[in-house]
Amino acid sequence: MARPQPAPSMDSLVGIDAKMEALNKLEMLQEEVDAALARRKSNGFLRRAIKAWRRGDITRAGQLALSSTGADETNSKAYHVLGMALERMGHVHKALVTYERAFQLDPDDPELLINLGLIAWNLKQNDGAARMFSLYIDACPDSPLGYNNLGSILCDMGRPESALETLRAAILRMPAEPILWNALATVLAEEGRAEESLVFYNESVRLDPNFARLHHNLGYAYAHLGRLAESLAAYDHALANVADPSEKLETEHSRAICLIGMGRLEDGFAEFEKRNSPRGGRDRKASDRGRCPSRRAVPALVPQGRCRRL
Repeated sequence: MARPQPAPSMDSLVGIDAKMEALNKLEMLQEEVDAALARRKSNGFLRRAIKAWRRGDITRAGQLALSSTGADETNSKAYHVLGMALERMGHVHKALVTYERAFQLDPDDPELLINLGLIAWNLKQNDGAARMFSLYIDACPDSPLGYNNLGSILCDMGRPESALETLRAAILRMPAEPILWNALATVLAEEGRAEESLVFYNESVRLDPNFARLHHNLGYAYAHLGRLAESLAAYDHALANVADPSEKLETEHSRAICLIGMGRLEDGFAEFEKRNSPRGGRDRKASDRGRCPSRRAVPALVPQGRCRRL
C-alpha cells in the first residue's frame, strides 16, 4: 500500500523555498569570490617576498610573507616562506611553529616535509626529522634529497649501518647523483673508514667536477690519511669553484692547516692572517647569519641552498 505523500508546505507553494536556496547559493558563491580575492592579494605579497629572498633581503622577505598570511590565513606557501625567513633570521622555534602551520594546511607538500625535517634535525629532534625525510622519500622516490638527509641523520642517530644501507639503495636507484656518493663517503669517514671513503668521494667529484663542497670533502679525507699534497690539490679545486662565503672561509681554514702540516709554515700562517683580516671577519659574520647547512627544499621560485654533508 503506497504511503500518502506529505502535503507541500505553504513556503514551497509560494516559491519561498526556491528563493532561500538561491540565496544560499549566492552566499556560497560570494564566499568563494572573497576567498579567491584574498588568495590573489596574498599571492601578490608572496611574489614580492620571493623577489626579496632572491635579492638576499631576508628580513623584507619575512615581512612580506607575514603580510601574505594576513591577507589569506589559508595560504600554506605563505607560511612556508615565512618559516624559511624566520629560520634564516635565527628564530628557529618560531620557524618550526610556522612550518607546522603550513603542514596543517598542506600535508602533501613534499618540500615542506624536507624543511620540517631539517629544522627538527637542527633542534635535535632526530626521530621526527627521520620520519619527515622518510615521508619525503615516499612522496618523491626519485629525488636524491630525501635519501641524502635520511642517511645522514641515521648516522647521527648512531645507526651507521642503516645509513649505509639507505644510501647504497639510493645509489643503485640513482647512480648519477653525486650527493649520494658524497653522503655515503661521509658516513664511512665519520665511522673511521677514511680509506674506503676515498672511492666514493672521488666518484662524486667525477660526476660533478665543479661542485666545490665535494672537492673540500675529498681534501679532508686525504688530510685525515696524511696525504697532504693530494689534500692541498683538492682544496685548491674547491676554492676555484666555491661561491658561498661561509664555504670559502671553511676551505681556506682547512687549506691553511694542510699547509702547516706540510711544513709550509709561512704560507699556512699567511692563510690564517688573510682569513682573520677585517674583511674576512665581515664575511664570516654575514655567513653566520645566513648559515644554511642543509639544502632547503622550498616553494617554487625560491632558490635552493646546499645539501647537508656537502
